[in-house]
Amino acid sequence: KPREYTYLTPSILYASHGVYAQKTKWRGNVVTCVLEFRILPHSYEIGTQTVRDPPNDKYVSQSEMEWYTDRHGVQILTGLLIKIEGPDVDKAYNNPAAVKVGGGQLVPIGNVELSVEELWQEISTLEGHVHWNP
Repeated sequence: KPREYTYLTPSILYASHGVYAQKTKWRGNVVTCVLEFRILPHSYEIGTQTVRDPPNDKYVSQSEMEWYTDRHGVQILTGLLIKIEGPDVDKAYNNPAAVKVGGGQLVPIGNVELSVEELWQEISTLEGHVHWNP
């Protein structure tokens, strides 16, 4: 039986690459979601990037871009990272906003504040498919 691996990366730029993270439209903006994980030290191997035209991340070398493991239970989900780009965000912040949600905190989106629960309801109605459910 072939081994099944879980792939992670220390680079938010690599994780949000179009190969791994689907962009979708929401309220006239473009949204990209990425899951944040922690992984047990020494439980994974490190490999080079495997996507064509990878992003240039000044904090992570191309030779250490992909982390992979065949061990189960060594990674833990710690966050949902959401990048929102568009006119509402640009107007409110003068640049794209990326927010980390958790613990019931309020999340600023444009000039609207949503609770994590309200944000999840909004995300779950996005065009396309949401592949993860909390």
